[in-house]
Amino acid sequence: MNRPTSSLLCLLTGVCLMLLHAPVSQAKVSVSLAAGLNACVEDDPGDCSRTDNSGVGGLGVFYQVLPKLDVGIDLRFGALSPHADPSNTDQAISTFHMMPTAIWLEPIADRYHVEGRLGFGYASRTHSYKSVTGSDTARNWVSWSAISLGAAFSMEVWDALEAGLGLDLYLQDGGTMCTKTTGSSCVDHEDGMHELLNAYLFARYRL
Repeated sequence: MNRPTSSLLCLLTGVCLMLLHAPVSQAKVSVSLAAGLNACVEDDPGDCSRTDNSGVGGLGVFYQVLPKLDVGIDLRFGALSPHADPSNTDQAISTFHMMPTAIWLEPIADRYHVEGRLGFGYASRTHSYKSVTGSDTARNWVSWSAISLGAAFSMEVWDALEAGLGLDLYLQDGGTMCTKTTGSSCVDHEDGMHELLNAYLFARYRL
């Protein structure tokens, strides 16, 4: 089992154990779904010049620990669109973030909130392509110290359902870079990695 999968299973197991030991009257779990834009943000020397924006989807499971504070795990699955390259075919770029995240919800009116988000955890970016000679290559960047900063506006649609619009910035640095062809080699990543911005619509259901 690879490292991200193992870490995800540990986090979900911890959340489940916490919920099992909580009285029903105190169990305030929410599940959120998100979809929107995944944008590459230039961050010298991180380069976005040959990459266009694409889509992102998200899934979050949170627990209300205080009246205004939710904590949990947030997953984001995204893509970017590489420019055409005459020396390569079948290009694809995928991104993934697995972030333990805290959300602070501040009411501004009867049914409306502004939200602040802070996360810290795993980030990856994979660029896969096939050369004109037919060989497959994947360049995979991984970091366990990415940070997410976000803000959102949400409204209560009805008793248990909220919907809103959010912006999250992923600060990405360090980590390792692996290039896989017939074998695999990984080195400490010394070049700058661009940041990512997610602009998305979300729905949150409170159990």
